[in-house]
Amino acid sequence: MFVEAVNFDVPPSLPAFERLAIILEKEQKYSDALEIAELSAFFKQTTISNRIIRLQNAINSGKIDKSTGNEKLQYHISDLKKLDGDFKNKILAIPLIIEKNKYDYNKTTDFVDDYVVLDIETTGLDYKRDVILEIGCLKYKNHQLVDTFHTLINPGMHIPEQTTEANHITDDMVKDAPFASEKLKELIDFIGNNVIVGHNVGFDIKFLITACCFCIIDYPKFTTINTITLAHKYLPLDSYSLDSIRKYFHNNDIAHRAISDCEMTAMLYQYCYEQNSKNI
Repeated sequence: MFVEAVNFDVPPSLPAFERLAIILEKEQKYSDALEIAELSAFFKQTTISNRIIRLQNAINSGKIDKSTGNEKLQYHISDLKKLDGDFKNKILAIPLIIEKNKYDYNKTTDFVDDYVVLDIETTGLDYKRDVILEIGCLKYKNHQLVDTFHTLINPGMHIPEQTTEANHITDDMVKDAPFASEKLKELIDFIGNNVIVGHNVGFDIKFLITACCFCIIDYPKFTTINTITLAHKYLPLDSYSLDSIRKYFHNNDIAHRAISDCEMTAMLYQYCYEQNSKNI
């Protein structure tokens, strides 16, 4: 489907992500794609590889017709040459993952004693166009906190005012923060083989998988527990948002920040675990 790539001499010792950036920077024929990609406001200051994905976002959002967009997309992907086959296949698979919503992960309601609790704060709600601002992840062994992962993320774009109002994360707070590509491998290693507990965890997983695809980072098939499902079973509430659950437990921590939301989610999970144990 994709035409043969141009042969560039790129040092194979460089990380795949940097090799991709060099290859695409050397071929100065993507101005049209960049103009289209600006419509999605995606990773404006990061490497050229993300600009390819922004073009795909523009196609998905209907801001460029699919026929023209796919033609441009194929043209730019055709510039990939000095890459190993496995890495090239990942690049070619990104549009398919996004277009067909192939976010493949396991879901379970079985309680476990060892797990990580994940919360991701983002610039918006659309995992195809918005990006990660903050990641929090708490690791529990036998329900005891044993390790913490936390980082702000530079989104490479202005944070919308309504987002800052919700999570209190400002442009100044992230201007010197690492990009997602610099922290995702560390997060994946931190998660390891643990079950991921999260409140509306599908939201976090889709952002995580999308970011890993954009940054060409391997990730496993995650297994998740959604605490919203558990809360419906064990809490008598009208609303099962984390804000409502926070009020139920009289928790006054700052909402919509990654670590505090992880802590609230962990409290909820452990409460549901105890309630389930009483019924056994």
